Amino acid sequence: GVSGHDDEKEGNIERDTEIFPISDVRFSMAIKSLRLLASLDGLIDDVLCREGCPAVLLHMLNLPSGETFDAGCDILSHLGPKQVFADSVASQNELWRITRVLEHECPVEKASAEVDDDSDTKQEERDDPKNGGDDGEQNESKLSEKEHVSTSHDRVWDILESLSS
Repeated sequence: GVSGHDDEKEGNIERDTEIFPISDVRFSMAIKSLRLLASLDGLIDDVLCREGCPAVLLHMLNLPSGETFDAGCDILSHLGPKQVFADSVASQNELWRITRVLEHECPVEKASAEVDDDSDTKQEERDDPKNGGDDGEQNESKLSEKEHVSTSHDRVWDILESLSS
């Protein structure tokens, strides 16, 4: 049989499992590693199609824009065109996760919409030296954030399209 000593050497998955916040570098490393494994065609497709896995992968579409979100999208872009993954998503009734992301406006998009309204109506106020001068740099950073969100939204649409083809 397996002794407690063997269990300590090999590590007990139940005992060693910790939950890390998505901001933790280890979470990002894990998703990026998963992306590498998923990119090796067919290596772990069967694992990623098991009960519950499509839900976890599709839930990554709710991550804030950034490297981890991009890695999650890369995984889904790789798996999306595969019939086995599409069947798994359908049989597990997980397609709603994509439509939910597409239907709901994320906080960054709302902030970007405010930037659009703000940029037209208050441009003269920001340029006025009495109000601290030109605020163009801050506005440019908000606009580039909006552009990234738009690209993220496009990636989610691409994933949905690949699942339906």
